[in-house]
Amino acid sequence: MEEQETQLKETNGKLRGHVILAKYIMESVRKKEEGTLVDYTWILQQFKMEDMTDVVMCKWISALKKCIMIISDDMIIGATLNFPWIRYDQSVAELYVDYIGDLITSHPEYLQP
Repeated sequence: MEEQETQLKETNGKLRGHVILAKYIMESVRKKEEGTLVDYTWILQQFKMEDMTDVVMCKWISALKKCIMIISDDMIIGATLNFPWIRYDQSVAELYVDYIGDLITSHPEYLQP
């Protein structure tokens, strides 16, 4: 029973972290529209970093999945589409493929050549 409670706390902590990061992404897009680009630019740079760990990249992709219906920002979506997912662990690749599926479902305009 104690082990299940510990796992539940860990799961809740991970979900909370993804939600907080998703909120940060949405706030950064809103600030960009108001002319403040610092946080927004930082987010774009995250997908270009070559030394990003698998764990951190999974957090970013999970957060984007949480707000994919709301985010329609071409630069963030473009940064994720150009993301070199192939150099990461299989867990990142699988999460990325799920993200792409969610992206296409939410924004079918990205299917156009």
